[in-house]
Amino acid sequence: MDYIRMFIEGQEKLETFAGPLARPRVAVLGAFNAGKSTLVNNLLGGELSPVGAIPSTFQPLHFVYGATFKATVTRGRQKFVFRQRDDFHSFLNQLKAPAGRVTIECPAPLLKKCSLVDTPGIDSFHGEYTGLAEQEAREADMVIYLFHQRGIEDFNRLFLYKLSSFWKKRHSGSLSFWLNCNLGLTDGSSLELTRSALREIFLSRMRLNTINTFKKDNIEFLRLFLEVELARAAYRQASSAMQKREAELSQRMNKIVKISNDSLFLSSFWEIQETAARIIEVRRILHTLPSVVLELEQLSDKINCGNIEAGTGMPVGRPYRPGAAGIKEGKEDLLELLNRLLKEKKLESYLDKAKLTELYNRVAGKRFTVAAAGGFSTGKSTFFNALLKDDLLPRADGPTTPCVTRITYGRQKRAVVHYPLQVTLKMYDLVGNMAGLRREEAAALENWLLAANSPVAFLEAGSGRCLRRVERREMLQNIKRLKELFAAGSFARTKGSPVLPAAFKPVPLKGLRASGAVEEVRVTFKDAGIIEFDLSNPPELDRFKRLAAGRENFFRIDLVEIQHPGEYLKLAEFIDTPGLDWIQKHHYRKTRRFIQQCDVYLIFFNAKHILNNMDKEHFEALFGRQAHGFIKKGEVPDIREGNYFFLINFADVLSPAQQEAVANFVRRKLASPSAPEGFIFTNPGVFLISALKGLTGEDGGLLRAFLKRLEEGILGYSGRAFYLASVEELFLILNDAFQRIRDSFLDGTLSFEQKKHLREAQDFLRQSSRRLKEIRSAVYFSKSP
Repeated sequence: MDYIRMFIEGQEKLETFAGPLARPRVAVLGAFNAGKSTLVNNLLGGELSPVGAIPSTFQPLHFVYGATFKATVTRGRQKFVFRQRDDFHSFLNQLKAPAGRVTIECPAPLLKKCSLVDTPGIDSFHGEYTGLAEQEAREADMVIYLFHQRGIEDFNRLFLYKLSSFWKKRHSGSLSFWLNCNLGLTDGSSLELTRSALREIFLSRMRLNTINTFKKDNIEFLRLFLEVELARAAYRQASSAMQKREAELSQRMNKIVKISNDSLFLSSFWEIQETAARIIEVRRILHTLPSVVLELEQLSDKINCGNIEAGTGMPVGRPYRPGAAGIKEGKEDLLELLNRLLKEKKLESYLDKAKLTELYNRVAGKRFTVAAAGGFSTGKSTFFNALLKDDLLPRADGPTTPCVTRITYGRQKRAVVHYPLQVTLKMYDLVGNMAGLRREEAAALENWLLAANSPVAFLEAGSGRCLRRVERREMLQNIKRLKELFAAGSFARTKGSPVLPAAFKPVPLKGLRASGAVEEVRVTFKDAGIIEFDLSNPPELDRFKRLAAGRENFFRIDLVEIQHPGEYLKLAEFIDTPGLDWIQKHHYRKTRRFIQQCDVYLIFFNAKHILNNMDKEHFEALFGRQAHGFIKKGEVPDIREGNYFFLINFADVLSPAQQEAVANFVRRKLASPSAPEGFIFTNPGVFLISALKGLTGEDGGLLRAFLKRLEEGILGYSGRAFYLASVEELFLILNDAFQRIRDSFLDGTLSFEQKKHLREAQDFLRQSSRRLKEIRSAVYFSKSP
């Protein structure tokens, strides 16, 4: 720490030598609720920027140095001045839209060296705030960029591409990225994925560290980091003045040797000596920079180690057993009645056995499907582990669910991984009028083709529907050409070099298409296949987790099916899905299709990142007007509110007041006109849970309470509608049998025995009808567990 302190203190000496230096503007950017305002407040030593569990910063707040607190809001010709923090915060709380420029003066020591800007979240539910954050990024001299603990997602990626485009001519050292681990210890997976994505976006290795904005030592480290960067900027600023002073020394010496007056000579000499001493001191401090960087790296490693730890939460407690009244018994009674009707010989000539058999099979085989949807790392897989009290599904801070996973009831714990016969890979993404290489798809295809025992049977490549058969060697050349087209600057392969580029940049779409680059590849494999795992065997379970979460398998696996003897799975099948905002989009369309075909929906949110703008876009795609076939403006789908459950996960990191604020915020947004079109709720079901605490049995019953409500949603809404429709269908079959018996009575040639047989059949049908009415009443008036 000695070198760091000396380097920072040297900046103060520099100003006395080089004169006043411009104070850099430091912008704090990131998704909303990423911890920006908390960080700003900690750096400045007071509650200056509004902080809350829901989005609280609706416009940029500019912090500058002042002897006392003073906040000025300038709106056109109007100016509001606040000298009390409470009055200022009260004014901000009333604002729900930008209100001009806000400047806050305060006596924080850091502000003597820079100005600080707290910005709105780049992914706000109201998209106009993104433009404000982008404008501040353009005007900033330095950027501190905060990620949520789960790491980079698609909205961040798009924003960072813009940032990289207008930052390319600036010093890359003035950008720093931080993974905010304010949900607890991270397993490190999101750190590595984000670091890799940043390198792809900025075409160089970018600094990414962990931080927990609730820990004092973490804040102190970031403060030191920032002050070192500010000092480096000051040294760069003063370098020209230093060189000028240094060049003047010899000229000044030549002048003073001609001075005959001893006192004047000594005075001038001491001035030159003092200037030289200052230059030497500054040079000496600059030579300590490698040691400063080393000390910072050591501190960074210490902070990262304190925030990273392998996940440990193991299942504790018994799995939840459903206890629905009415619906479940109604199903059993209905099946029993159908079985009796099928076996009753007296009715063989009058009942439509084919319809009865089809209805029986449909009721017996009915499994309601519940889909979990939401962003990656919102706790979907951990929720299912908690539901089963079994750590079966891979879970981490980063993305771990590459494809749709179906979870069903079975007597044994087993998993089946399905490999398709064909896979279609997109070679690049569209980002506005630019294209970005899908590096992982290209790498996977290349690995399949180069494997000793290649699984590829044949290939088709081209653009859109225009695909043609290509040979293996030609495809490898196409991949190589794609890499060269997307090669980034100094990473581009030089002519004649066998080394392929390791970093790629977006390129203009028009030129790419004109070059004839392959856009899409359809791979047909030698065979489709499955791999089965016995999940009750620990080595098999570990092998399954490695296979399911391995990035090299993301494009090869089509579907994962898991069977488990959990009682809750007798009620419904569950669908776990990849995060909708994951930058990897290979399974996105299939995920959407699976979700839209389900009966009940679990919509997951992160308590620290509620309802961002990308959530809005995905909900419109999944459940909105056009997703249901409503094309004309004004037409909206009929949303059954009872089939939607909105889960706010990680509720344990919020205080009771914050929990209430977050839940009310979600309810307001889902009921407001700004909600996704066709996805507006009058009384949305919002639930606070902690999936990880539920897995370990430490959530205080939150998960158990929700599962009771979910059971009612599965059976009380979807189930009631299905079984009532089945009852009505059986009534029609019985009425048709009654009509056939009545028609038979009209036959005047019937014997006494035949008439007796008809009356017995008629009595049996009456009894069955009465029993069916009882079943209908039980289902209709069924109560929640």
